[in-house]
Amino acid sequence: MKKINNIIIAIITIISYIIALKYLKNKEYIDFLKTILILPTMLIIKIRKINLNTNIKFAYLIFIFFAYFLGVIINLYDKIIFYDTLMHFISGIFTAYLALNIIKTENKIIKILFILGFVSLIATTWEIFEYTSSIIFNVDPQKVVETGINDTMKDIIVALLGGILVVIFTNKKIEKKSLKL
Repeated sequence: MKKINNIIIAIITIISYIIALKYLKNKEYIDFLKTILILPTMLIIKIRKINLNTNIKFAYLIFIFFAYFLGVIINLYDKIIFYDTLMHFISGIFTAYLALNIIKTENKIIKILFILGFVSLIATTWEIFEYTSSIIFNVDPQKVVETGINDTMKDIIVALLGGILVVIFTNKKIEKKSLKL
């Protein structure tokens, strides 16, 4: 799986940098910056202090492929109406599983609060990033002109719903294991 992760990183990086060069040649500097940022986004999982199992790293790379590469670079966010909502929902699921990988307590309430708090933190941080981008680059990733605050709130809510789904699923799984003992 580690080799597959490295192959995914290499393929996405090569294609992204080819696209980035096209943007640079056409003097589309914002698109150029968005495109070259995929490499550091993917390499976050290579930081040694972030101790994630290989399957979580693989899931992260697949998510980055769909959310960042297809969504931002190929621009599916503008081409498919529900793509943004779907990616935020999946990010909530992924973030909840990441939180499960981080927290080591057996206390069910603490675990649930941590997972939902972690999902909310990541979703809110992402929306702050989009807001900051809109100010710095004069773009509208939050669709404020079109929807007001609705897009931002929908994104946070569907990410949280994804986290709630993971909490429900993992609690049912834990309860089934307890009943078998």
